[in-house]
Amino acid sequence: MRSTQTSRRLATALITLVVFALPAAGCRAGDATPATLGLVLAAAKPGATVRLKGDFGVATISGRWAAPITLDASGATFRSLRIRNASGIILRGGTWKLEEPDWAGSIMVTGSDHISIHGPVIDNAGTSSGISFRESTDVLLQGARIDRTKVAVSLLHVTRATVRDTTMMRVAIDGMNIASSHQVLAENNACVGNRLVDDHHPDCIQMWSIQGETPTSDITLRDNLAFGGTQGFTGFSKTGGGFDRVVIDGNVAVISYPNGVALMSGRQSRIRNNRLSTLPGSKYRTHVYLVESPDTVVCGNIAAAHLQWPATQEPPCPD
Repeated sequence: MRSTQTSRRLATALITLVVFALPAAGCRAGDATPATLGLVLAAAKPGATVRLKGDFGVATISGRWAAPITLDASGATFRSLRIRNASGIILRGGTWKLEEPDWAGSIMVTGSDHISIHGPVIDNAGTSSGISFRESTDVLLQGARIDRTKVAVSLLHVTRATVRDTTMMRVAIDGMNIASSHQVLAENNACVGNRLVDDHHPDCIQMWSIQGETPTSDITLRDNLAFGGTQGFTGFSKTGGGFDRVVIDGNVAVISYPNGVALMSGRQSRIRNNRLSTLPGSKYRTHVYLVESPDTVVCGNIAAAHLQWPATQEPPCPD
C-alpha cells in the first residue's frame, strides 16, 4: 500500500516537472523598438507576444500568423500605424498623437484579416481620421478612446467587423462611417461633443451603399449613445441601392439635429426601442425618419416632446 502511494507521488512529481518544463503556448518574442520592429516581427512565432517600446512615429506592419501574435503597445507612442496585408494580429494599448494632416490617419488597416485592436488612445487635433479598416475581414475594435478626429472610425469594403465600447469625442465630421460593408456590429459606443470645422452635417454612426456594388447589409447598431450637435444613427443611400437587413435597436440620441434615426431604402430591416430627445435651443424635434422602406419593422421607439411637437411612443415590439 505504502509502495503504491509512493509510486503515485513520484509519477505526479515527474508529470509536474515535465509540464513546467514545456514552453508556454503564447511565447514571448521580446521587446521591439522603432529600430528593431521589423526584425522582431519577422522572427515572431505564431502566438507570440511582442512588447513595443518607444516613439514609433509612422510605422508599417505586415505579416501573417496562423495563431495571432499580441503586440503590447502600452509603452509605445505613434503618429500613424499602417497594418497592411496582415493576418492574425492583436494590438493592445498605445497612444497616438497627430498635430498635422496624415492621409492614413492614426491607424489604417488594409487588405487584412483577423485583426483585433484594443484600447488605443488617439488625439488628432482635428486634422485626420482616427481608425480605418479597408478591404478587410474579421476585424475587431474595442475600448478605443478617440478625440478630435475628422472621422473617428470608418469601415469601407469590410466583412465581419465589430466595433464596441469605443468613445468618439469632438469629431469634426462623423463618429463612425460604414460603407459598402457587411456583417457589422456596432454596440455600446458613444459619440460626444462634435466640433464642426466646415459645412458637413455630422452623424454619430452613418451608413451608405456605393452605386454599382452590393448594398451594405447585415448591419446592427445596438445600445449606442449620440450626444450633442449631431445626427444620430443614419443610413442614407439615394443612388447606392439602399440597405439589406439593418437593425437599429436600443440606441439613445440626445441631440440638436432632427434625424435621431434615419433609414433610406431599407429592406427587411428593423428600427426598434430607440430613445430620442432634443437638446434645448434646437429648431426641430429629433425623430425617426424612414424613406422608401415599406417592409421595415418600426416599433417601441420613443421621441420626447420639443417646442410644438408632442412626444411620440410607438407600440411595443413583439418579442
